[in-house]
Amino acid sequence: MNLRVRRAVAADAEAYVATHVAAQIAAYQPLMPPEYAEDRLREQPRVTADLAAELERLAGILAAGEEPFRHHWVVELDDRIVGIACAGSGMNWWEEDFDPPPADIPWILDRLYLVPDAHGTGAGQALFDVAVGERSAYLWIIANNHRAERFYRRNGFSPDGAEGETGPIWYHRQMFRMVRRV
Repeated sequence: MNLRVRRAVAADAEAYVATHVAAQIAAYQPLMPPEYAEDRLREQPRVTADLAAELERLAGILAAGEEPFRHHWVVELDDRIVGIACAGSGMNWWEEDFDPPPADIPWILDRLYLVPDAHGTGAGQALFDVAVGERSAYLWIIANNHRAERFYRRNGFSPDGAEGETGPIWYHRQMFRMVRRV
């Protein structure tokens, strides 16, 4: 088994988004209505185009020696992208409706997803180790996503009391914030 984590590039956009969508559908199938999967699949071409443009922009920022707001990574297992992550500094636009993140924790793990056949291979941990590393960080998690919550607890995260309802894209599900201070 050959496992490799690397920075995502524009040529990865289609595989990145396909992996993200497949992993989301699998992870949230027990928590979401069937329309959730249909929505993710319908959005896939637009999201792919948007991500390709973002990854091109990020490549330019990195080439200039600057630090981007967000970083995107992929994890490959035997040369196939099986997981994706996005992390960086600063909060998301939608977080303005919730309690602000702790001032001493500027790093957010925006997303980390693995396709089900990669669970248990170490790919998720390898991806996490690159995306978050030894940083203090925070993330938001959909309530009742027990597998993800166990993973983050093993990595030192715990709920900080912030919670709320997602928007319509996520069918108004409850979510909560987890933080890790190192």
